Amino acid sequence: MYLQDNDGQMIRTQVPRRLWVTLAVIMALVLGVTVAGLILLWPKDVPADTNELGIPSVLYDATVISSRTSQCMQSQPDDNFRCTLTRARLADGRSVVFESTQGPGVVTLGAKDKIVLGFSPDSPPGLEYYFADYQRTKPLLLLTAIFAVMVIALGRIKGVAALAGMAVTMLILIKFVLPAILAGKDPLLVATVGAAVIMFIALYVAHGINVRTTMAILGTFAALALTGLLALIFVELTRLTGFSSEEAIFLQISADQI
Repeated sequence: MYLQDNDGQMIRTQVPRRLWVTLAVIMALVLGVTVAGLILLWPKDVPADTNELGIPSVLYDATVISSRTSQCMQSQPDDNFRCTLTRARLADGRSVVFESTQGPGVVTLGAKDKIVLGFSPDSPPGLEYYFADYQRTKPLLLLTAIFAVMVIALGRIKGVAALAGMAVTMLILIKFVLPAILAGKDPLLVATVGAAVIMFIALYVAHGINVRTTMAILGTFAALALTGLLALIFVELTRLTGFSSEEAIFLQISADQI
C-alpha cells in the first residue's frame, strides 16, 4: 500500500494481515448483500407492454426524396390548413409518404436527409408514418471512437479499464435498472443495488484489487446506503409524490405500472 509523506513523496507501507482479513470479511458481507439484492430485484417477468413507452410504433431508417406543401390529408376541402408532404425511401427500398404540420419549431426536411420514420399501425390511413428523428448513428459512433482513442491515449491501461467500467455501467442500467423499474420494483432499492454493482465492478476494474480501492468501495457503499436511508425517511416525512411534473404525468399515461 502506498501513502504520501509530508514532502509529497509516495512511500510503500506494509499492510497488517489483520487489516486484510477484516476488510475481506466486511467486503464479503457487502458483496453478499449486493448480490442478494440483485437476485431478488432482477426483472424476471417484464410485461410485454413495458418494453416501450408512449405510442407503440416501429422505427425505420429512411432517406428523404422530396418535400412539397399541400393540403393536409385529414382536412376538409374548404380548410386552409397546409401540411408538408414528404416522400422518403426506406432502407428496404419501399417509398412512403408522410405529412407534417407547418409552423414554428417544425423540422424542415430536404432531399437526401437521413431520417428515422415511425410507423403506427393504429393511425388513420395515410398517417401511419411520421418523422421520429434524424439518423445519428454514424456521427455518434465517430464521437465514441474519438472519445475512446483520447481516453486510451491519455490513460493507457487505466484508460482501457475506465472504458470497461463505463461499458459495465451501461449494461447494468439497460439490463437491470430500467427493466426492474418498468417491472414495478421499488425504484429506490433498484437504484441503490444497481449503483452498488456498478461501484464494485467499475472501481476494481479501473484501480485494481488493493486496500485503497477496497476502502474507497466501503466508504462509497456506506454513503450510498446512508443516502438511500435518508431518502426513504424524508420522502415519507415530507410526503413527496413526484406526480406533479410533466414527466410524471407522461409516465402515468404511457406506463401506469410505474
